[in-house]
Amino acid sequence: MAARRKFIGVDWGLSGLMADATLQVPERPLKARSTIWPSELGYDFASRFLAMHGHPPTNPANERSRGKFFMGQMIEAIYGMLLKAAGLMREEQIRCEITLPGMLTVSGKCDFLAGGEGIDWDKAEHEVRQLLSYFAPVINTLPPTMAYAMTNAFQHYKRMFLVAPPNMYKIEIKSVGQTVMDLIDNLNKPRYHNWLQGGHYQLSEPKKIQGTYIYYICRDDARDREFIVQSDKELKQAYYNDVSTMTGYYNESIGKNYLKCIPPLAPEVHFVEGSYRFEKNVNVQYSKFLTMLYGYKNFEAYKDKWAKPISAYNRVFKRVVKGENITKANTEIIAEAKTVFPDWDNYVEQARKAGAFDKLEENEENDLHS
Repeated sequence: MAARRKFIGVDWGLSGLMADATLQVPERPLKARSTIWPSELGYDFASRFLAMHGHPPTNPANERSRGKFFMGQMIEAIYGMLLKAAGLMREEQIRCEITLPGMLTVSGKCDFLAGGEGIDWDKAEHEVRQLLSYFAPVINTLPPTMAYAMTNAFQHYKRMFLVAPPNMYKIEIKSVGQTVMDLIDNLNKPRYHNWLQGGHYQLSEPKKIQGTYIYYICRDDARDREFIVQSDKELKQAYYNDVSTMTGYYNESIGKNYLKCIPPLAPEVHFVEGSYRFEKNVNVQYSKFLTMLYGYKNFEAYKDKWAKPISAYNRVFKRVVKGENITKANTEIIAEAKTVFPDWDNYVEQARKAGAFDKLEENEENDLHS
């Protein structure tokens, strides 16, 4: 009797699947363009300038940043399905374009257009039933919370809008980490560049929609916040300033060696009003031209330079604002901080007037009650 051959299997796991999936999505090809992308608004002009000229990045997206982008796409897809299951979806990936007189065109796509008058709820219900039927095998295996949301979204919103129709909104989904979500919660407003991006979508057709809202969800703990962007004077002025400045830098380089026309660099660190903290500048931190423009080999090198100084500046700044005893070591840190932040004394006054550190922090409250 012939001996049975031993089956030799292949080790496998889930860890490489998502990483491999992110690698299958090709990077946008390097191509010179005269169009500003809405997602660039509010970021540093030097990095944007080089990207518009199609200059090869010295710090392209790495595996971690591609993974974050991939997770963002997954979350966006989930909310797209929920809007469809609710019968509210109008359009996806809506092209929004604005050309102000004498300026470069700003053009890009918003995630969703949803709500508005004239929804045929009977037709919507039929489409929702088809959608749920199609995804039934998947929905039946979803966690209870997600399954409930998918199967009850339509009736929830249909009841909500029995008396009056829903407003029509453009929606931009942003998935963020815990640190960014904490900042958004503390400041109670969207991040500046997200505000300008949402503002572009709003300003492209302000009479058709009742607002554009930016929806944040935290990848770590599922906290969410949303902010409506309206076409007010503040937004219009900020949008004009950004686009006109970028237009000026770009037009100045036409017909010249653009590498000799790079705009001024962004500060590597800055003071954030409202949170009253010194922070690393995300414009620098995540620039695809970090090495070329700022001289850092990579993100880690930039982080290593500023992590300890920024921590020390914030610690001593808080002591100064609260009027606590200042040691000799604190005085040395203040002197160093003022070489980076000449307006240190003004920041102290701002924080004192705002009562920035009057409220006990959570860990201090816990200490008092332990």
